Amino acid sequence: MKALSVIVAVAVGGGLAWAVMGNGEDVAGDRAAYTGCLRAGSSGSVYLLRGATPAEGGEGEMRRDYLLVSVAGGIDLDATLNHRVTITGTATAAAEGPEPPEGANTAERALRRLTVEQLVDVAPNCSEPR
Repeated sequence: MKALSVIVAVAVGGGLAWAVMGNGEDVAGDRAAYTGCLRAGSSGSVYLLRGATPAEGGEGEMRRDYLLVSVAGGIDLDATLNHRVTITGTATAAAEGPEPPEGANTAERALRRLTVEQLVDVAPNCSEPR
């Protein structure tokens, strides 16, 4: 059964940042792969996976944003900024999992979290189809 989601708007740098917080049903804490757009966050140590869907069969899924946490050694997120990427890791609700990176703002802290165990560069920009 699906539960009602709450949408939160937070003023960030003269604009609005949106975060969708659900009941966590779709965040099981299992290892999975998600494809979306890798974007920089509010500070140099904050990265987001925007508009992500499950890498396998996610075409009909609702797109979600994730705050990236616990990046495995050897993965250079800066090299694939603004690219479409597939990240394999563990997704958790906002209040669970590893701590957010230093410098994450309130809206970013409200996002689901995704550990980064593996990263595959899918396309050189975010407008490329998967």
